[in-house]
Amino acid sequence: MNKDNIIIIVCSILLALNLLFPSGEVAYTNSMYPTLKGGQAIILSRFQPANLTNCIVVFKLHDNFNVVHRVINDNGTWIQTKGDNMPEPDPYHIPKSDVIGIVILTLPSYLIYKAAYTIMVLTIGIPYIILTLKKSMRKRKHDTTT
Repeated sequence: MNKDNIIIIVCSILLALNLLFPSGEVAYTNSMYPTLKGGQAIILSRFQPANLTNCIVVFKLHDNFNVVHRVINDNGTWIQTKGDNMPEPDPYHIPKSDVIGIVILTLPSYLIYKAAYTIMVLTIGIPYIILTLKKSMRKRKHDTTT
């Protein structure tokens, strides 16, 4: 395998990791209504500002249970959250280390699956097409010189 092929493959893997595996969640309840509706897909950024106050975040509440709520207080070590549709703040403080990401985009949930499929096809398909074209051009060049 030559240097060009290795570069294409490495770039494709990095693209796939970045695009196919961003943090994504689905808001399952209406606790954030009208900002988020139940069943709506959300895309998260793992990069967080120093102060999360007023950001909508996803955080781990228990082992496999994630919550999507707005930060109403950030003291630098922990945050307090509240659902936009809830009358009272959440009764717990969350360590900032339990924040998975901040919401940067919301989509109807069916679009998330279409987007993931399209990105996967492009991530695999584009390098394959490039490698096939390079191979074909090399063969054609070899055929014309013999």
